[in-house]
Amino acid sequence: HKLKIVQALQEKGHIVAMTGDGVNDAPAQGCADIGVAMGITGTEVSKEAADMVLADDDFATIVSAVESGRVIYGNLQRVVAFLVTVALGQVVAIAASQIIGWPLPITPVMVLWANLVVASVLTIPLGIEPKHEDVLALPPRAPDQGIIDRRAAWRIGVGSALKACGMLAVFGYFHSVSPLVHAQTMAFTTL
Repeated sequence: HKLKIVQALQEKGHIVAMTGDGVNDAPAQGCADIGVAMGITGTEVSKEAADMVLADDDFATIVSAVESGRVIYGNLQRVVAFLVTVALGQVVAIAASQIIGWPLPITPVMVLWANLVVASVLTIPLGIEPKHEDVLALPPRAPDQGIIDRRAAWRIGVGSALKACGMLAVFGYFHSVSPLVHAQTMAFTTL
């Protein structure tokens, strides 16, 4: 019966978690989107079928784990969006400068510095941010949803375009009034 209930809920489009501790719970735990077994009182069959095992057998741990997981996922989304925005902005600026016929607005060493040092340091605070909202009030995300959703893709596109335009505008101005090295330094500073 438990397995049929899980399948019926999934057919209606619900994300289903199944808790249990016995052998009879294992089929439903294996079929559910996430199976949760009791670590102390649960059978080995139940633990093997589950995706998560509660070490303390406390249902409140499930709520805490879901909340932590959503916060971590949100932070990961912000980190990926930031890194892709920085890299894509550089690529667009370099490609556009080549199409226009300008020299490179930033050198390969500047690209490495921006990606390995600056972007890495700046992503640390994004990765450890506390929760922004009541993440438990939000509906669960679809299991097949990628890390970059529509909102993140929009932010990446706009941010990359702004970075590229800013770099090219500054580079273009300084390239016309000062040496190339100074123009590249100003474009790098803008980045």
